[in-house]
Amino acid sequence: MSLRKAVEHALHDVDDARRREIARTQSDKFRREYIVALLALAV
Repeated sequence: MSLRKAVEHALHDVDDARRREIARTQSDKFRREYIVALLALAV
């Protein structure tokens, strides 16, 4: 494997990890806001 291909693969993996992390934190935030909204409605 050429160095350029190796670098492209590494960058792609980092990009994937970052995208997964962003998706996870966004869903956590959404879940928290959803729970807060439910509690506000219940009161």
